[in-house]
Amino acid sequence: MLSGENVRWQSLEVLLYETRAKYREMYHTPRIVASGSPEYHGRMDEKNVVMFYGETCPYCQAIIPVVERLEREDGITVERLEVWHNPENEKRMEALRHLYDEVCEGNMVVPSFHDPRTNRLLCNPGSYERLKEWLEENG
Repeated sequence: MLSGENVRWQSLEVLLYETRAKYREMYHTPRIVASGSPEYHGRMDEKNVVMFYGETCPYCQAIIPVVERLEREDGITVERLEVWHNPENEKRMEALRHLYDEVCEGNMVVPSFHDPRTNRLLCNPGSYERLKEWLEENG
């Protein structure tokens, strides 16, 4: 027999699964999962990247105009995930630890950018030119 706590968790898991399925259906977003990476929720004909940032991080604030320019001029969609105060977003970032170990010397730094289509990571690009160059590599 399941305890009340187990039943509640199972109900939440079912609700989460159903919500994700409805979201994908509504936005015609295929479920594409790169090995070792969080689910990719974009369309294959679009260029989408994930930006991990901290709400009060000065480097993150400095890169916002760069991200906005990239979206405006290059048609890139950037999903912004705040990781310092949002546990779910932090989990998505943590799921990429193997990339941080490889690319960022193990430092889970913000701002950082993940391209789910190619499963590549860029830590603190610092400039529009560097971020755009990274997006154009293998893209």
